[in-house]
Amino acid sequence: MLLEGIETLLVLSKEKTMSRTGSQLYISQSAVSKRISNLEK
Repeated sequence: MLLEGIETLLVLSKEKTMSRTGSQLYISQSAVSKRISNLEK
């Protein structure tokens, strides 16, 4: 979903690492990466 990707990107810009972003959003680091990747498409 686009909204999840945007939310993830905003948290990533604040937290600076995918692992901390995942912790904040209660998802795995690989899920963070996948969401960002989907935004780029």
